[in-house]
Amino acid sequence: MKKIYSFLAIALLALSPVLLTSCDTTYYEYDRWEDERPYYSNNALLDMAQNLRGKWDGNVVAQGRVNGQLVTERFFTEIEFDQYDMNQPHGRGIQYDYASADAPQAELVRKFTWSINRYGDIIIIYDKDNFKMTIPYNELNLDPDRFSGMMYGDNDTEQFAFSRYTLAKKSFFMEEESDSISKSK
Repeated sequence: MKKIYSFLAIALLALSPVLLTSCDTTYYEYDRWEDERPYYSNNALLDMAQNLRGKWDGNVVAQGRVNGQLVTERFFTEIEFDQYDMNQPHGRGIQYDYASADAPQAELVRKFTWSINRYGDIIIIYDKDNFKMTIPYNELNLDPDRFSGMMYGDNDTEQFAFSRYTLAKKSFFMEEESDSISKSK
């Protein structure tokens, strides 16, 4: 009898990997590219956010599908990025789209939230319709004076080339810089 229990214990021990392995063979699509991208340190993301902070203007070429037809629009944009906190890579923003650089009034004004994810991508989500645009890190150029690249959304791509025209303004009551866009939507 002792031999049977010993044999049974050895058999269970040998079969344990098979018994503990799931039989589920369903394969879920997995984005391996995103997993292979480098993560950026919090310091690198903060540097990027602080460089992005401020007011920019320049040209945008947007392409999208309307009723199955590819439509291209060109416009002049002023865009402002403010940080909630100087120690966080996210904040609020506002965007003014004009028919041209000398147009007297913006055709479209949109407020948004923005963040920089761990891969260095800039994510913009517009308040009114929750429309999300992504500027992939590998398709953007950002330095203290220039900000250009590609933005992607559902059925929409935008190529932009901005120049900085000011940093955030100084607060009247404080010596440090403060943001000019309200944190509320």
